[in-house]
Amino acid sequence: MGKKDEYYPESTVAVRPKVAVLTDGTIETIVMKTFFPIRHIDVASSGSVNGSSACYRVAFGIEHRGDKHAYVYKILVCNDGKVSGRLNPAFLHGSDDFARVSQAMSDLSDQVRASGLVAS
Repeated sequence: MGKKDEYYPESTVAVRPKVAVLTDGTIETIVMKTFFPIRHIDVASSGSVNGSSACYRVAFGIEHRGDKHAYVYKILVCNDGKVSGRLNPAFLHGSDDFARVSQAMSDLSDQVRASGLVAS
């Protein structure tokens, strides 16, 4: 899996589960989207610290925080092309993963600025 830059598919949006009590008294888990990615770059993971098919997804998008929102950059872990919402990125000591993810973050920031997606 190499470096990839494309618009982010709707199906891989990071989500946060919430619990709702229904009118009949039952409890149901519902999922609320909190991060809506606009662009991303995938960076292959060189080790097995995040899983053998893992990659780092450096993403730019809108994150909802309560009743407000903000444009943010995030580093997500993906397995088999899907965001693993509960995994935090970890960088294997001695690998160049951190340097490659840092470069991807810089590249993505440059792309967002050049595209005019948001006002600086």
